Amino acid sequence: MSKLVLCGQDLSPEEIIEFGEKPWIKVDLCHRLLEKIRRGREILESKLGERIYGVNTGFGELASVKIPQQDIEKLQENLIKSHHAGVGNCIPPEISRAAVLIRLHTLSTGFSGIRPELALAVADYLNRGLSPCMKEYGSVGASGDLAPLASFALSLSLPHLTEAFLWENGWRRLNAGEAARRAGFKPISLKAKEALSLINGTPFSSALALFALRRGKFLLLLSDLAEAMSIEALGSPTAFLFNGIHRLRKIPSQARRAENVARMIQGSSLVGTSGEVQPPYSIRCYPQVAGASGEALRFAEELLAWEVNSVTDNPLVFQEGVFSGGNFHAQPVALASDNISIALTYLSSISERRLFRLLDGKLNNGLPPFLSKNPGLNSGLMIIQYTAASLVSENKALSHPASVDSIPTSANQEDHVSMAPLGARRALKIGENTHYVLSAEIMAAAQAVELRVSLKGGHPGKLTERALKAVREVVPFLEEDIPLSPLLEKLREKLNQEFIRRILEG
Repeated sequence: MSKLVLCGQDLSPEEIIEFGEKPWIKVDLCHRLLEKIRRGREILESKLGERIYGVNTGFGELASVKIPQQDIEKLQENLIKSHHAGVGNCIPPEISRAAVLIRLHTLSTGFSGIRPELALAVADYLNRGLSPCMKEYGSVGASGDLAPLASFALSLSLPHLTEAFLWENGWRRLNAGEAARRAGFKPISLKAKEALSLINGTPFSSALALFALRRGKFLLLLSDLAEAMSIEALGSPTAFLFNGIHRLRKIPSQARRAENVARMIQGSSLVGTSGEVQPPYSIRCYPQVAGASGEALRFAEELLAWEVNSVTDNPLVFQEGVFSGGNFHAQPVALASDNISIALTYLSSISERRLFRLLDGKLNNGLPPFLSKNPGLNSGLMIIQYTAASLVSENKALSHPASVDSIPTSANQEDHVSMAPLGARRALKIGENTHYVLSAEIMAAAQAVELRVSLKGGHPGKLTERALKAVREVVPFLEEDIPLSPLLEKLREKLNQEFIRRILEG
Protein backbone atom coordinates (compact mmCIF):
# COMPACT_ATOMS: atom_id res chain seq x y z
CA MET A 1 0.00 0.00 0.00
CA SER A 2 1.50 3.34 -1.09
CA LYS A 3 -1.58 5.50 -0.57
CA LEU A 4 -4.75 5.23 1.49
CA VAL A 5 -7.77 7.12 0.15
CA LEU A 6 -10.55 7.63 2.68
CA CYS A 7 -13.89 7.67 0.90
CA GLY A 8 -16.39 6.31 3.40
CA GLN A 9 -15.18 2.71 3.38
CA ASP A 10 -14.39 0.74 6.52
CA LEU A 11 -10.72 0.31 7.38
CA SER A 12 -9.44 -3.10 8.42
CA PRO A 13 -7.21 -3.49 11.48
CA GLU A 14 -4.43 -4.62 9.14
CA GLU A 15 -4.69 -1.43 7.05
CA ILE A 16 -4.50 0.75 10.15
CA ILE A 17 -1.49 -1.10 11.53
CA GLU A 18 0.30 -1.04 8.18
CA PHE A 19 -0.30 2.69 7.90
CA GLY A 20 1.11 3.21 11.38
CA GLU A 21 4.22 1.17 10.69
CA LYS A 22 4.98 2.68 7.26
CA PRO A 23 5.29 6.49 7.52
CA TRP A 24 5.82 6.78 3.78
CA ILE A 25 2.20 5.74 3.09
CA LYS A 26 0.11 8.81 2.27
CA VAL A 27 -3.53 9.42 3.14
CA ASP A 28 -6.06 11.43 1.15
CA LEU A 29 -9.74 12.35 1.47
CA CYS A 30 -12.04 11.97 -1.51
CA HIS A 31 -14.19 14.91 -2.66
CA ARG A 32 -17.40 13.23 -1.48
CA LEU A 33 -16.14 13.10 2.11
CA LEU A 34 -14.96 16.70 2.03
CA GLU A 35 -18.47 17.68 0.97
CA LYS A 36 -19.95 15.71 3.88
CA ILE A 37 -17.58 17.46 6.27
CA ARG A 38 -18.53 20.85 4.80
CA ARG A 39 -22.26 20.15 5.21
CA GLY A 40 -21.75 19.06 8.80
CA ARG A 41 -19.90 22.28 9.52
CA GLU A 42 -22.69 24.34 7.99
CA ILE A 43 -25.24 22.67 10.25
CA LEU A 44 -23.11 23.34 13.31
CA GLU A 45 -22.57 26.98 12.43
CA SER A 46 -26.30 27.44 11.93
CA LYS A 47 -26.82 26.35 15.55
CA LEU A 48 -24.18 28.54 17.21
CA GLY A 49 -26.87 30.82 18.63
CA GLU A 50 -28.04 27.93 20.81
CA ARG A 51 -26.30 26.58 23.88
CA ILE A 52 -24.45 23.45 22.69
CA TYR A 53 -22.23 21.37 24.95
CA GLY A 54 -18.56 21.63 24.08
CA VAL A 55 -19.20 24.24 21.41
CA ASN A 56 -20.07 27.30 23.45
CA THR A 57 -20.02 25.85 26.96
CA GLY A 58 -17.37 24.59 29.34
CA PHE A 59 -16.49 20.90 29.53
CA GLY A 60 -17.39 18.06 31.86
CA GLU A 61 -18.73 19.44 35.14
CA LEU A 62 -18.31 22.94 33.66
CA ALA A 63 -20.91 22.29 30.94
CA SER A 64 -23.30 24.75 32.56
CA VAL A 65 -20.91 27.67 31.95
CA LYS A 66 -21.87 29.61 28.78
CA ILE A 67 -18.90 30.89 26.77
CA PRO A 68 -19.27 34.27 25.01
CA GLN A 69 -18.95 34.17 21.22
CA GLN A 70 -15.79 36.28 21.26
CA ASP A 71 -14.04 33.67 23.46
CA ILE A 72 -14.85 30.57 21.38
CA GLU A 73 -11.42 30.37 19.71
CA LYS A 74 -9.69 30.98 23.05
CA LEU A 75 -11.77 28.11 24.42
CA GLN A 76 -10.20 25.78 21.85
CA GLU A 77 -6.72 26.78 22.87
CA ASN A 78 -7.48 26.50 26.58
CA LEU A 79 -9.04 23.07 26.16
CA ILE A 80 -6.03 21.43 24.57
CA LYS A 81 -3.58 23.20 26.86
CA SER A 82 -5.40 22.16 30.03
CA HIS A 83 -6.01 18.62 28.84
CA HIS A 84 -2.37 18.06 27.90
CA ALA A 85 -1.72 16.36 31.23
CA GLY A 86 -0.35 12.92 30.35
CA VAL A 87 2.77 11.49 31.99
CA GLY A 88 5.20 8.65 31.46
CA ASN A 89 6.84 7.56 28.24
CA CYS A 90 5.54 8.32 24.77
CA ILE A 91 3.83 5.33 23.24
CA PRO A 92 5.65 4.05 20.11
CA PRO A 93 5.24 6.51 17.22
CA GLU A 94 3.81 3.88 14.91
CA ILE A 95 0.94 3.35 17.37
CA SER A 96 0.27 7.07 17.80
CA ARG A 97 0.36 7.48 13.99
CA ALA A 98 -2.28 4.75 13.74
CA ALA A 99 -4.32 6.59 16.40
CA VAL A 100 -4.24 9.80 14.35
CA LEU A 101 -5.46 7.88 11.28
CA ILE A 102 -8.36 6.48 13.32
CA ARG A 103 -9.24 10.00 14.45
CA LEU A 104 -9.08 11.30 10.87
CA HIS A 105 -11.33 8.42 9.81
CA THR A 106 -13.92 9.57 12.37
CA LEU A 107 -13.62 13.24 11.44
CA SER A 108 -14.06 12.42 7.76
CA THR A 109 -17.60 11.13 8.30
CA GLY A 110 -18.95 14.68 8.63
CA PHE A 111 -20.66 14.13 12.00
CA SER A 112 -18.08 16.03 14.06
CA GLY A 113 -18.87 19.50 12.76
CA ILE A 114 -15.29 20.40 11.86
CA ARG A 115 -14.19 22.40 8.84
CA PRO A 116 -12.79 20.58 5.80
CA GLU A 117 -9.60 22.58 6.40
CA LEU A 118 -9.01 20.75 9.68
CA ALA A 119 -9.43 17.31 8.12
CA LEU A 120 -7.00 18.26 5.36
CA ALA A 121 -4.55 19.57 7.97
CA VAL A 122 -4.64 16.24 9.83
CA ALA A 123 -3.98 14.40 6.56
CA ASP A 124 -1.10 16.78 5.77
CA TYR A 125 0.31 16.20 9.28
CA LEU A 126 0.44 12.45 8.62
CA ASN A 127 1.72 12.82 5.08
CA ARG A 128 4.69 14.89 6.25
CA GLY A 129 5.85 12.10 8.55
CA LEU A 130 4.70 13.55 11.87
CA SER A 131 3.44 11.48 14.79
CA PRO A 132 2.48 12.93 18.18
CA CYS A 133 4.19 12.10 21.45
CA MET A 134 1.21 10.61 23.30
CA LYS A 135 2.09 9.85 26.91
CA GLU A 136 1.14 6.39 28.12
CA TYR A 137 -0.70 7.56 31.28
CA GLY A 138 -3.51 10.11 31.47
CA SER A 139 -6.61 8.58 29.91
CA VAL A 140 -9.32 6.66 31.72
CA GLY A 141 -11.04 5.69 28.47
CA ALA A 142 -14.13 7.84 28.76
CA SER A 143 -14.84 11.40 27.71
CA GLY A 144 -12.39 10.20 25.12
CA ASP A 145 -8.65 9.61 25.43
CA LEU A 146 -8.37 13.24 26.45
CA ALA A 147 -4.81 13.69 27.69
CA PRO A 148 -2.98 11.73 24.96
CA LEU A 149 -5.14 13.19 22.20
CA ALA A 150 -4.58 16.70 23.57
CA SER A 151 -0.87 16.26 22.86
CA PHE A 152 -1.81 15.51 19.25
CA ALA A 153 -4.09 18.55 19.08
CA LEU A 154 -1.30 20.73 20.45
CA SER A 155 1.22 19.43 17.94
CA LEU A 156 -1.31 20.23 15.20
CA SER A 157 -2.16 23.77 16.31
CA LEU A 158 0.30 24.97 18.98
CA PRO A 159 3.29 22.71 18.32
CA HIS A 160 5.84 24.68 20.33
CA LEU A 161 4.07 23.53 23.52
CA THR A 162 4.63 19.79 23.11
CA GLU A 163 6.73 17.10 21.45
CA ALA A 164 6.30 14.96 18.37
CA PHE A 165 8.13 12.35 16.33
CA LEU A 166 9.38 13.07 12.84
CA TRP A 167 10.20 10.36 10.30
CA GLU A 168 13.63 10.92 8.77
CA ASN A 169 14.66 7.38 7.77
CA GLY A 170 13.79 6.55 11.38
CA TRP A 171 11.72 8.21 14.05
CA ARG A 172 13.21 11.24 15.84
CA ARG A 173 11.64 12.76 18.95
CA LEU A 174 11.70 16.57 18.78
CA ASN A 175 9.89 19.62 20.04
CA ALA A 176 6.77 19.53 17.88
CA GLY A 177 7.42 23.08 16.66
CA GLU A 178 10.85 22.06 15.39
CA ALA A 179 9.42 18.85 13.91
CA ALA A 180 6.72 20.84 12.08
CA ARG A 181 9.29 23.30 10.76
CA ARG A 182 11.57 20.53 9.48
CA ALA A 183 8.61 18.72 7.91
CA GLY A 184 7.20 21.86 6.30
CA PHE A 185 3.91 21.50 8.18
CA LYS A 186 1.90 24.66 8.83
CA PRO A 187 -0.02 24.58 12.13
CA ILE A 188 -3.73 25.30 11.98
CA SER A 189 -5.82 27.49 14.30
CA LEU A 190 -8.85 25.73 15.74
CA LYS A 191 -12.39 27.07 15.45
CA ALA A 192 -15.59 26.29 17.37
CA LYS A 193 -15.83 22.65 18.55
CA GLU A 194 -12.69 21.56 16.69
CA ALA A 195 -10.52 21.10 19.77
CA LEU A 196 -13.13 18.83 21.31
CA SER A 197 -13.47 16.90 18.05
CA LEU A 198 -9.76 16.15 18.12
CA ILE A 199 -9.61 14.83 21.68
CA ASN A 200 -13.04 13.34 22.43
CA GLY A 201 -12.87 9.77 21.16
CA THR A 202 -11.19 6.37 21.53
CA PRO A 203 -8.37 6.26 18.93
CA PHE A 204 -5.53 6.11 21.49
CA SER A 205 -7.02 3.09 23.27
CA SER A 206 -8.08 1.50 19.98
CA ALA A 207 -4.65 1.81 18.38
CA LEU A 208 -2.94 0.25 21.40
CA ALA A 209 -5.46 -2.60 21.37
CA LEU A 210 -5.05 -3.19 17.62
CA PHE A 211 -1.31 -3.65 17.99
CA ALA A 212 -1.86 -6.01 20.93
CA LEU A 213 -4.36 -7.98 18.85
CA ARG A 214 -1.97 -8.27 15.91
CA ARG A 215 0.70 -9.74 18.17
CA GLY A 216 -1.85 -12.04 19.79
CA LYS A 217 -2.88 -13.57 16.47
CA PHE A 218 0.76 -14.25 15.63
CA LEU A 219 1.44 -15.74 19.08
CA LEU A 220 -1.45 -18.14 18.62
CA LEU A 221 0.32 -19.63 15.59
CA LEU A 222 3.67 -19.64 17.40
CA SER A 223 1.98 -21.48 20.25
CA ASP A 224 0.79 -24.16 17.80
CA LEU A 225 4.41 -24.65 16.75
CA ALA A 226 5.64 -24.82 20.35
CA GLU A 227 3.06 -27.51 21.10
CA ALA A 228 4.06 -29.49 18.00
CA MET A 229 7.77 -29.39 18.85
CA SER A 230 7.09 -30.39 22.47
CA ILE A 231 4.96 -33.34 21.35
CA GLU A 232 7.93 -34.61 19.32
CA ALA A 233 10.43 -33.80 22.06
CA LEU A 234 8.42 -35.86 24.57
CA GLY A 235 7.49 -38.61 22.11
CA SER A 236 3.84 -38.09 23.04
CA PRO A 237 0.99 -40.07 21.51
CA THR A 238 -1.24 -37.99 19.24
CA ALA A 239 -4.68 -39.61 19.32
CA PHE A 240 -5.96 -36.43 20.99
CA LEU A 241 -5.48 -34.60 17.67
CA PHE A 242 -8.03 -36.82 15.88
CA ASN A 243 -10.31 -34.40 14.06
CA GLY A 244 -13.50 -36.20 15.10
CA ILE A 245 -12.90 -35.17 18.71
CA HIS A 246 -12.76 -31.50 17.80
CA ARG A 247 -15.73 -31.60 15.45
CA LEU A 248 -17.83 -32.64 18.42
CA ARG A 249 -16.82 -29.53 20.41
CA LYS A 250 -18.10 -27.13 17.70
CA ILE A 251 -15.55 -24.43 18.60
CA PRO A 252 -13.86 -23.44 15.32
CA SER A 253 -10.52 -22.32 16.73
CA GLN A 254 -10.16 -25.56 18.72
CA ALA A 255 -10.37 -27.58 15.52
CA ARG A 256 -7.91 -25.23 13.79
CA ARG A 257 -5.37 -25.64 16.60
CA ALA A 258 -5.55 -29.42 16.34
CA GLU A 259 -5.32 -29.29 12.54
CA ASN A 260 -2.32 -26.96 12.65
CA VAL A 261 -0.42 -29.09 15.16
CA ALA A 262 -1.20 -32.31 13.28
CA ARG A 263 0.05 -30.75 10.04
CA MET A 264 3.25 -29.57 11.68
CA ILE A 265 4.17 -33.03 13.00
CA GLN A 266 3.09 -34.89 9.88
CA GLY A 267 5.73 -37.41 8.87
CA SER A 268 7.39 -37.48 12.31
CA SER A 269 8.70 -40.81 13.60
CA LEU A 270 9.23 -39.36 17.10
CA VAL A 271 5.58 -39.07 18.13
CA GLY A 272 4.01 -41.95 20.02
CA THR A 273 7.33 -43.41 21.18
CA SER A 274 7.02 -42.55 24.88
CA GLY A 275 4.84 -45.53 25.81
CA GLU A 276 2.23 -43.24 27.40
CA VAL A 277 -1.44 -44.12 26.97
CA GLN A 278 -2.27 -40.43 26.89
CA PRO A 279 -0.17 -37.32 27.51
CA PRO A 280 -0.76 -34.79 30.31
CA TYR A 281 -3.21 -31.92 30.00
CA SER A 282 -0.60 -29.36 28.93
CA ILE A 283 -0.12 -31.45 25.78
CA ARG A 284 -3.48 -33.21 25.37
CA CYS A 285 -5.78 -30.29 26.16
CA TYR A 286 -3.81 -27.76 24.14
CA PRO A 287 -6.42 -27.53 21.32
CA GLN A 288 -9.14 -26.83 23.87
CA VAL A 289 -7.15 -24.20 25.79
CA ALA A 290 -5.62 -22.46 22.80
CA GLY A 291 -8.89 -22.82 20.90
CA ALA A 292 -10.62 -20.80 23.60
CA SER A 293 -7.88 -18.19 23.25
CA GLY A 294 -8.41 -18.11 19.50
CA GLU A 295 -12.12 -17.43 19.94
CA ALA A 296 -11.39 -14.69 22.48
CA LEU A 297 -9.06 -13.03 19.97
CA ARG A 298 -11.71 -13.34 17.26
CA PHE A 299 -14.23 -11.64 19.53
CA ALA A 300 -11.73 -8.87 20.32
CA GLU A 301 -11.02 -8.36 16.63
CA GLU A 302 -14.73 -8.02 15.88
CA LEU A 303 -15.18 -5.42 18.62
CA LEU A 304 -12.14 -3.43 17.54
CA ALA A 305 -13.09 -3.53 13.85
CA TRP A 306 -16.45 -2.01 14.79
CA GLU A 307 -14.83 0.57 17.04
CA VAL A 308 -12.22 1.93 14.64
CA ASN A 309 -14.90 2.41 11.99
CA SER A 310 -17.31 4.14 14.35
CA VAL A 311 -17.86 7.81 15.11
CA THR A 312 -16.70 8.29 18.70
CA ASP A 313 -16.98 12.06 18.94
CA ASN A 314 -19.34 14.13 21.11
CA PRO A 315 -21.52 16.06 20.49
CA LEU A 316 -22.48 14.85 17.02
CA VAL A 317 -23.97 16.85 14.18
CA PHE A 318 -27.01 15.52 12.30
CA GLN A 319 -29.44 17.07 9.86
CA GLU A 320 -31.94 17.10 12.73
CA GLY A 321 -29.61 19.01 15.02
CA VAL A 322 -26.61 18.67 17.34
CA PHE A 323 -26.94 15.89 19.89
CA SER A 324 -24.82 15.05 22.91
CA GLY A 325 -24.23 11.36 23.64
CA GLY A 326 -21.58 8.96 24.89
CA ASN A 327 -19.85 7.32 21.91
CA PHE A 328 -16.52 8.38 23.42
CA HIS A 329 -16.93 5.71 26.12
CA ALA A 330 -14.34 3.04 25.36
CA GLN A 331 -15.95 0.09 27.13
CA PRO A 332 -15.85 -2.04 23.93
CA VAL A 333 -12.11 -1.41 23.64
CA ALA A 334 -11.61 -2.21 27.32
CA LEU A 335 -13.47 -5.51 26.98
CA ALA A 336 -11.57 -6.41 23.80
CA SER A 337 -8.25 -5.63 25.47
CA ASP A 338 -9.05 -7.76 28.49
CA ASN A 339 -9.98 -10.65 26.21
CA ILE A 340 -6.62 -10.33 24.47
CA SER A 341 -4.80 -10.28 27.81
CA ILE A 342 -6.58 -13.32 29.21
CA ALA A 343 -6.23 -15.26 25.96
CA LEU A 344 -2.46 -14.68 25.86
CA THR A 345 -2.06 -15.45 29.54
CA TYR A 346 -3.63 -18.87 28.82
CA LEU A 347 -1.05 -19.47 26.09
CA SER A 348 1.88 -18.47 28.28
CA SER A 349 0.65 -20.55 31.21
CA ILE A 350 0.21 -23.79 29.29
CA SER A 351 3.52 -23.20 27.48
CA GLU A 352 5.39 -22.89 30.77
CA ARG A 353 3.89 -26.21 31.92
CA ARG A 354 5.20 -27.95 28.80
CA LEU A 355 8.59 -26.31 29.29
CA PHE A 356 8.71 -27.56 32.87
CA ARG A 357 7.94 -31.09 31.70
CA LEU A 358 10.64 -30.97 29.03
CA LEU A 359 13.26 -30.08 31.64
CA ASP A 360 12.25 -32.45 34.45
CA GLY A 361 14.14 -35.74 34.14
CA LYS A 362 11.28 -37.54 35.88
CA LEU A 363 8.65 -36.26 33.44
CA ASN A 364 10.36 -35.89 30.04
CA ASN A 365 10.18 -39.56 29.02
CA GLY A 366 13.80 -40.59 29.11
CA LEU A 367 15.70 -37.37 28.43
CA PRO A 368 18.43 -36.11 30.78
CA PRO A 369 17.57 -33.58 33.50
CA PHE A 370 17.40 -30.02 32.20
CA LEU A 371 18.35 -31.40 28.76
CA SER A 372 22.03 -31.40 29.64
CA LYS A 373 24.34 -34.13 28.30
CA ASN A 374 26.34 -33.87 31.52
CA PRO A 375 23.92 -32.80 34.27
CA GLY A 376 25.42 -31.70 37.53
CA LEU A 377 28.53 -30.18 36.09
CA ASN A 378 26.17 -28.40 33.71
CA SER A 379 22.78 -26.88 34.65
CA GLY A 380 21.57 -27.02 31.06
CA LEU A 381 18.34 -25.14 30.44
CA MET A 382 17.23 -25.18 34.08
CA ILE A 383 16.96 -21.42 34.50
CA ILE A 384 14.96 -20.55 31.39
CA GLN A 385 12.03 -22.17 33.19
CA TYR A 386 12.56 -19.70 36.05
CA THR A 387 12.44 -16.88 33.51
CA ALA A 388 9.27 -18.27 31.99
CA ALA A 389 7.72 -18.74 35.42
CA SER A 390 8.40 -15.10 36.33
CA LEU A 391 6.81 -13.91 33.09
CA VAL A 392 3.75 -16.13 33.45
CA SER A 393 3.25 -14.98 37.02
CA GLU A 394 3.41 -11.37 35.86
CA ASN A 395 0.90 -12.14 33.10
CA LYS A 396 -1.51 -13.56 35.66
CA ALA A 397 -1.32 -10.36 37.69
CA LEU A 398 -1.60 -8.12 34.63
CA SER A 399 -4.58 -9.96 33.17
CA HIS A 400 -6.93 -8.95 35.99
CA PRO A 401 -9.66 -7.24 33.94
CA ALA A 402 -9.23 -3.49 33.64
CA SER A 403 -12.72 -3.21 32.16
CA VAL A 404 -14.42 -3.96 35.48
CA ASP A 405 -12.72 -1.00 37.13
CA SER A 406 -14.01 2.57 37.20
CA ILE A 407 -13.12 5.73 39.08
CA PRO A 408 -15.18 8.93 38.86
CA THR A 409 -13.77 12.06 37.24
CA SER A 410 -14.83 15.68 36.63
CA ALA A 411 -16.61 16.29 39.94
CA ASN A 412 -18.58 13.05 39.48
CA GLN A 413 -20.17 14.18 36.21
CA GLU A 414 -18.15 11.45 34.53
CA ASP A 415 -18.96 8.80 37.10
CA HIS A 416 -18.33 5.63 35.09
CA VAL A 417 -15.23 5.18 32.94
CA SER A 418 -13.80 2.23 31.00
CA MET A 419 -10.07 2.09 31.80
CA ALA A 420 -9.53 0.95 28.20
CA PRO A 421 -6.01 2.45 27.89
CA LEU A 422 -4.87 0.49 30.94
CA GLY A 423 -6.30 -2.71 29.49
CA ALA A 424 -4.75 -2.10 26.07
CA ARG A 425 -1.30 -1.25 27.46
CA ARG A 426 -1.34 -4.36 29.61
CA ALA A 427 -2.37 -6.49 26.62
CA LEU A 428 0.71 -5.24 24.80
CA LYS A 429 2.93 -6.14 27.77
CA ILE A 430 1.35 -9.56 28.19
CA GLY A 431 1.99 -10.18 24.48
CA GLU A 432 5.66 -9.33 24.93
CA ASN A 433 5.92 -11.65 27.95
CA THR A 434 4.15 -14.48 26.15
CA HIS A 435 6.51 -14.14 23.20
CA TYR A 436 9.44 -14.77 25.57
CA VAL A 437 7.74 -17.75 27.22
CA LEU A 438 7.00 -19.45 23.89
CA SER A 439 10.55 -18.73 22.76
CA ALA A 440 11.87 -20.45 25.89
CA GLU A 441 9.70 -23.50 25.21
CA ILE A 442 10.82 -23.69 21.60
CA MET A 443 14.48 -23.39 22.68
CA ALA A 444 14.02 -26.31 25.05
CA ALA A 445 11.99 -28.35 22.57
CA ALA A 446 14.70 -27.97 19.92
CA GLN A 447 17.33 -29.25 22.37
CA ALA A 448 15.04 -32.08 23.45
CA VAL A 449 14.21 -33.19 19.91
CA GLU A 450 17.88 -33.48 19.00
CA LEU A 451 18.64 -35.35 22.22
CA ARG A 452 15.79 -37.78 21.55
CA VAL A 453 16.99 -38.37 17.99
CA SER A 454 20.54 -39.01 19.23
CA LEU A 455 19.34 -41.37 21.98
CA LYS A 456 16.47 -43.18 20.27
CA GLY A 457 16.79 -42.43 16.55
CA GLY A 458 14.02 -41.16 14.31
CA HIS A 459 13.24 -37.82 12.74
CA PRO A 460 10.85 -34.90 13.22
CA GLY A 461 8.05 -33.94 10.87
CA LYS A 462 8.64 -31.88 7.76
CA LEU A 463 7.44 -28.56 9.22
CA THR A 464 8.91 -29.05 12.68
CA GLU A 465 12.23 -29.99 11.12
CA ARG A 466 12.08 -26.76 9.11
CA ALA A 467 11.46 -24.88 12.34
CA LEU A 468 14.32 -26.67 14.09
CA LYS A 469 16.76 -25.67 11.36
CA ALA A 470 15.62 -22.05 11.65
CA VAL A 471 16.09 -22.12 15.43
CA ARG A 472 19.59 -23.45 14.97
CA GLU A 473 20.48 -20.37 12.92
CA VAL A 474 20.55 -18.40 16.18
CA VAL A 475 20.70 -20.98 18.99
CA PRO A 476 23.25 -23.84 18.87
CA PHE A 477 22.75 -27.26 20.37
CA LEU A 478 24.07 -26.83 23.91
CA GLU A 479 26.93 -29.22 24.61
CA GLU A 480 27.84 -27.37 27.80
CA ASP A 481 26.66 -24.34 29.76
CA ILE A 482 26.81 -20.96 28.07
CA PRO A 483 24.97 -17.67 28.82
CA LEU A 484 21.33 -18.19 27.87
CA SER A 485 20.01 -14.63 28.04
CA PRO A 486 21.44 -13.46 24.69
CA LEU A 487 20.30 -16.69 23.03
CA LEU A 488 16.75 -16.22 24.28
CA GLU A 489 16.72 -12.62 23.07
CA LYS A 490 17.99 -13.62 19.62
CA LEU A 491 15.51 -16.45 19.37
CA ARG A 492 12.59 -14.20 20.29
CA GLU A 493 13.63 -11.82 17.50
CA LYS A 494 13.89 -14.76 15.11
CA LEU A 495 10.45 -16.12 16.02
CA ASN A 496 8.49 -13.40 14.26
CA GLN A 497 5.61 -13.32 11.80
CA GLU A 498 7.88 -13.90 8.83
CA PHE A 499 9.34 -16.97 10.55
CA ILE A 500 5.86 -18.45 11.09
CA ARG A 501 4.90 -17.67 7.50
CA ARG A 502 7.97 -19.49 6.19
CA ILE A 503 7.37 -22.51 8.43
CA LEU A 504 3.73 -22.85 7.45
CA GLU A 505 4.05 -21.97 3.77
CA GLY A 506 7.56 -23.14 2.93
